[in-house]
Amino acid sequence: MPSIPEGILDKLTCVQCHEWLSCGPIRLLPNGGSICGRCPRFEGPRDQYRHFAFEALACYFKFPCRNWGDGCQEWMPFKGVMNHEKNCSYGSTCSVLCCHPLAFIKSKRHLDAHSGNDVTMPLAIKLEIIPDGVLEYLRCTNCAGYLSYTPIYVCRDGTSICQRCTSQLPQPDGEFIRDFSFERFVDMMIFPCIYRYRGCTLLFKFGQEMKNHELDCPYGKPYKREPTAPKSDPQEDIQRKGVIKTLSGHIYATITPNAPLFAAPSTSNKEQQALFLDEFQKHRENLSSKWGRYNEDDYQNEYVNQVTHLNVIDELKIKQQYRNSSGNNGDMNAYYNHTEAQKADYSVYNQRA
Repeated sequence: MPSIPEGILDKLTCVQCHEWLSCGPIRLLPNGGSICGRCPRFEGPRDQYRHFAFEALACYFKFPCRNWGDGCQEWMPFKGVMNHEKNCSYGSTCSVLCCHPLAFIKSKRHLDAHSGNDVTMPLAIKLEIIPDGVLEYLRCTNCAGYLSYTPIYVCRDGTSICQRCTSQLPQPDGEFIRDFSFERFVDMMIFPCIYRYRGCTLLFKFGQEMKNHELDCPYGKPYKREPTAPKSDPQEDIQRKGVIKTLSGHIYATITPNAPLFAAPSTSNKEQQALFLDEFQKHRENLSSKWGRYNEDDYQNEYVNQVTHLNVIDELKIKQQYRNSSGNNGDMNAYYNHTEAQKADYSVYNQRA
């Protein structure tokens, strides 16, 4: 578990006790300020929203003790800060005097938010890739997109709204509060593209860079059909082979001009079934004439005439009935054509007799 950078930690402070936002529950005020879990009795606006996205991201990092400036060296997870601070040996003057007497001689430590050589140069902050387990909590409650660029708002129920949804509103009303603390916190994180489930593998830092990529991401457009022949072409209504662009490349398929890609068929299911049976009948006649069996089986003509306009299930039933009747007639003809001596050799004839 990584430790939160000091340059980010210095920006995450409670407006009541001015300590770090290192323990929950974190609440958001209408003015954009945040309250830590150490201040349950806040004398201020009662309209406070829970900060679920902030807490989910904070659980991924380790935070220092509030007595870090007095000499405490402990760094602990977000959920364990409160328990440690209650029993910290640097928490009171008596405990410090008994356990750490040399702490009174040392000066109070401060966060090093700048480099040592030049105070005007900010300290470099290592960017972190958000794990998938944490990333699922950093989604917009409306469109399920990632909270990957500003501004980010929080609803009354504690869920977050991304800029993709709030940009459709002329002015966010009082139901939404700008989440400045979360924006400062997530500024060091790297997000995947929202189209990664379609195949995009690019990662970008939180902010404008991610927004620009989403607008131009090629995976944002699922498919594109090649332009067909002009309307002046007399063959424009005939289906033809063509190339279709997809995310995985090009496919060669049949294209119907002047029809949207993957459109529903224009003919009904019964009409398509009748066309199929007609083609099937022609194919069967060709095979029968080729092998010379069409005239030998008289029941085929009757069968074809009955099933031409039936569905597939009824056709199979009738076909099975004709097979059964034909098989029985063949057995009886063979029975009558045999002599008495031949009939006696077969048990089936003895059974019938």
